[in-house]
Amino acid sequence: MCRLFGALFTHRLEADWLEGFRCLADCGMLPPGSEANGHRDSWGLAAWTDKSRFLCRAAEDAFEDEYFLHLRDAFAEGNLPARGMMAHLRLASKQNKVSGPIRHAHPFYSFRHGREWFFAHNGTVRDADFAYNADTGLIDSQILMDRILGFLTPEDLQSRFAEAVCQAIRRVEESLVDYTSLCCLLSDGESLAAYRSYSDKNAASYYTLHSIFEPGSKLVVCSERLAIGRSNWEPMSNRECLVAGPELEKPARFKL
Repeated sequence: MCRLFGALFTHRLEADWLEGFRCLADCGMLPPGSEANGHRDSWGLAAWTDKSRFLCRAAEDAFEDEYFLHLRDAFAEGNLPARGMMAHLRLASKQNKVSGPIRHAHPFYSFRHGREWFFAHNGTVRDADFAYNADTGLIDSQILMDRILGFLTPEDLQSRFAEAVCQAIRRVEESLVDYTSLCCLLSDGESLAAYRSYSDKNAASYYTLHSIFEPGSKLVVCSERLAIGRSNWEPMSNRECLVAGPELEKPARFKL
């Protein structure tokens, strides 16, 4: 149960984008029946250029953490260069309140198929083989990332990246029995994929993704509409996958 933020951009991303997202830790929408006081269990931020990767994960509340503010300003001022970004605010589900929060702070990182991947997820997978295992230390979201990447091949990624990623997500979802949501972001440090899927209709208003696209300039995806985007946010439908490349041409959209 989390808030997601992903972006591709050709120029610096204004501080208001990350500032608006940071505020969701304090005042973002909560799942039905939750008594939590926000998405404060941890935060993480990944960023990339064509030559470098950056990943920070913290056990702090992003709304109160001054280092989040430092990164917000560093990216906006160009002191930390980036052409893509993924951020996550965590509200841990009951089954995943285990071990230290940094270990399970998103985004997660993996090197597979000759590429560096970042992944962030909003939801809970309750299938038995996704349960937390003290021996591996993995929670459901980390297992979900591994399963998705496991259905990809270097050949497919090279020739048809968008279709391959969406098909991998679909194959994993078809294998699941009990989950609240598979809303997620996945990036190989160049392209960005966003997927919205929920199984509980009563929580449809929480498991959301919205996007803003400006051709040749930026793509932003977020769990909630941020004030900086005003009325330009476009909601994603259930089981819709969106994929954009670094050239920021029109994103490919697939209904799974």
